[in-house]
Amino acid sequence: MVISYIGYTDREVAAKAQLGSLKLTPSAGTLSDVVVTGYTNYTKTQSAAASSLVSAEKINTVPGLTVDQILQGRVPGMSVISTSGQPGQSASVVIRGIGSVNGSSTPLFVLDGVPIEAGYFQTINPEDIESATVLKDASAKALYGSRGSNGVIVLTTKKGKAGKIAVNYTSQYGFSNLSRPNFEMMNTSQRLQFEEEIGASFGRNIGPGWTYSPKNPTYAAGTAASRARADYIIDSLKQINTDWRDIFFQRGKFQEQQVSISGGNEKLRFYNSLNYYSQEGVAKRTGLDRYSLRSNLDFNDGKFSGSTNLSIGYSQSSFTEGEGGTGAGTAMASVYYALPYENPYASDGTLVHPGNRSQYFILDQREGSQALERLLNSSDKTEQFKSIISTNFAYQILPELKITTRAGIDYRQSTDQQFVNPDSYYGSRSVANTLGGKGRLTDASRRNFNIISTTGLTYAEKFNEVHDFEASAFYEYVYNNYNSFGFSAYGIDGRLPETPAGATNGSATFLPSTTGGKTKNALASIMGVARYTYNDKYTITGSYRYDGSTRVAPENKWHGFYSFGANWNVKGEEFLKNNELINDLRLRASYGITASPFGGDFLYLPTYAVNTS
Repeated sequence: MVISYIGYTDREVAAKAQLGSLKLTPSAGTLSDVVVTGYTNYTKTQSAAASSLVSAEKINTVPGLTVDQILQGRVPGMSVISTSGQPGQSASVVIRGIGSVNGSSTPLFVLDGVPIEAGYFQTINPEDIESATVLKDASAKALYGSRGSNGVIVLTTKKGKAGKIAVNYTSQYGFSNLSRPNFEMMNTSQRLQFEEEIGASFGRNIGPGWTYSPKNPTYAAGTAASRARADYIIDSLKQINTDWRDIFFQRGKFQEQQVSISGGNEKLRFYNSLNYYSQEGVAKRTGLDRYSLRSNLDFNDGKFSGSTNLSIGYSQSSFTEGEGGTGAGTAMASVYYALPYENPYASDGTLVHPGNRSQYFILDQREGSQALERLLNSSDKTEQFKSIISTNFAYQILPELKITTRAGIDYRQSTDQQFVNPDSYYGSRSVANTLGGKGRLTDASRRNFNIISTTGLTYAEKFNEVHDFEASAFYEYVYNNYNSFGFSAYGIDGRLPETPAGATNGSATFLPSTTGGKTKNALASIMGVARYTYNDKYTITGSYRYDGSTRVAPENKWHGFYSFGANWNVKGEEFLKNNELINDLRLRASYGITASPFGGDFLYLPTYAVNTS
């Protein structure tokens, strides 16, 4: 009698009336690394493309909020730089340097066969990623035509495994600090001395350190009472020593809760997960909350196989006004501009701002208190909903011939809102040209809809155990539809903050305004890919893609992209096969043609601009 179970080694025992307890040994096998391009799956020894694979084990070792962040420092030749400290903000990703002088250098991201928008990863859960394959050279990028000119990152999500149902729960908590928390700032004594030296050396008055300095000629020329007052002011300022980093920054913290359930049998497998992620940024009044759901289903019934992948995500983000700016009016820049002898709060706890500071301070102090009042009375928020759906079906017509079809949808809807409290000094000041003296509410919504359909035919056969040939032909159609609408309103009712219900008709000078737009584009492609491998050691590959895009003028709409390459698996040779010091040695050569993606829709047409006054 033979006892077997999925994932375990078969065991043969003699049939008896009572067998007692039996134990099966888990089976172990070694799988070759596979280079997933989105159209072909070649083993590493067969691929001529320059690529890097990042597995789930590496992805899940370090907590990361977005997909691009978890790839940081893990792929040779790929630069991942966080350009913002805001939670959920995407990083700048560049593969093998800048590929275009005028266009974008952002690579194409493909999730389960569906191209997704770069820069909108807040709603995608990195814990669901099984692997990331980074395609770097022209041989691989030519498979995607102009869309892949900056490189391609192919993301594959986790699948269920045959066997017992597995339930996993993960809980993470952590903290974050400024990347450079110890940058030196002047204290009050140093600042006053600096102001005094600037005044004495260059004759420029940049603060009270020179205005009330005994070295200032006006000090000696003054009366005894004026000199006493100057000394009093300097002594009073020296009693204040504000570190504005403590005012604008905090220790960030995050938590993540995830539960997943997976399992199935040889014919049907499933993977479902639910994730919650919350983060408070190191800058006050910044943060993100994300809710994501994933459901993957795979089936294989002999000749017919397929999969369905569903991802739904929702996120809420809050930012600081003017993030990334360098002007004194932005809260983050004010950390550098604020003066250490400014007090943000009076002794009675009142927030000091330009409208009331004369009641509390002798001097007209400005930068820090003004930015703090602005930070506490304005908001910048983003809500985003994103859904990615993909279906894949394959039918084995003959042992050597297979037809495949794939369809996918990437849908995103986001809303951005900026609010300035009309009851604050910043929102009510009559000299504010952008506020109209009664606050401001800006609300903008965007909707982006992408659909892709790919149908292909693949012939694969191995002759005499040494000749391995595979050829595929595909037809692909990509459609994109983008809509946007927004408005700006003034004269906000302070009783109805952060809602359009609080908007009024404004004034003759500050009328409500609206913006909006709608555009769409499409791409049709025909592609062929072929590979020949001899004895798992010598491989040649080739591909050709013919693209037609609505973004290009009709007379120049169609373009061809081709590539070819060769790969020698040196490790497979007899003289290296048993060498334990070298586990992998391959020589590759490839050549391909790509093009920079077109930057916008219908740019080849003359357009009209409408202005009102």
